[in-house]
Amino acid sequence: MKGRRQREIVGAFLTALRDGSFEDLVAVFDPDVVLRVDRAEMALGAGAVARQVLAFQRLAPYGRPALVDGAPGVVTIPPGGKAVAVTGFAVGGDRIVAMDVLADPDRLERIDVIVLDN
Repeated sequence: MKGRRQREIVGAFLTALRDGSFEDLVAVFDPDVVLRVDRAEMALGAGAVARQVLAFQRLAPYGRPALVDGAPGVVTIPPGGKAVAVTGFAVGGDRIVAMDVLADPDRLERIDVIVLDN
């Protein structure tokens, strides 16, 4: 049940991103959400993280639900078939409390990702 609810929350994130909805993104984030990219903290707080995420909305159509090291996540695979980013999510309660984006090509090759059906 817990895993299914986490996948639903990640699904709501993907829908909000694809729709470009700042308000819906903020709604899926914990007020103190942290965004890290390749281990560096990029943004803190729901509004700041939503703005940062929306800057990459052009890649949203290529985001696919996935299991990232066994936890709900998203893998971004644009045309050409090679992942350019993997996002892992930490969910607490009914909100995303942390997002960890990996975009380093060397690290992407070593991460365990299972793409789920949409």
